[in-house]
Amino acid sequence: MKVFTSPLSSVPVPAALLRAALLPSLLFPIAHAQNRAGSVILSPVLAQVTLTPVDAGASRDIPTGWHELRGQLRTATNTRQSFPDGTQATVTLRDTTAPDRTLVTVRFPVSRLPAPYQIVFNPVRLQGGHTYTVQATLTSPTGQTLWKSAAAPLPATPRAVLNLR
Repeated sequence: MKVFTSPLSSVPVPAALLRAALLPSLLFPIAHAQNRAGSVILSPVLAQVTLTPVDAGASRDIPTGWHELRGQLRTATNTRQSFPDGTQATVTLRDTTAPDRTLVTVRFPVSRLPAPYQIVFNPVRLQGGHTYTVQATLTSPTGQTLWKSAAAPLPATPRAVLNLR
């Protein structure tokens, strides 16, 4: 268990308690009240924060050695956008040296953006010297393209957060 100690006090604060106390101030920056976590007083900071779980343990559902990519499909302006019933999101992982070759495809229903996604893949399918991109497309029930993200480079780390716009 990770423990943090405040410079103002010698009382250790467990990391989980610190995260629980900080989360409301990060998610709801309008509130200006201070929070107390043990002997530590937390004051909210008015800033736009992106939370990335870099120190979280590997998910139990992911096989050892596999890579996980997760994030959100978002509009370029970060606004909410609704889509008709039956809209499908398709997130693909492609080799740019062979654009017609899709390594991984994930499809799921979506009714609005932002929408979360997750791709899990075995990195042995990636070839050295090649570059890979991730891209998302939303299609209507009739097959019409409603939205398409820019192709983003595949992060090299085993676990990464990548928002597609």
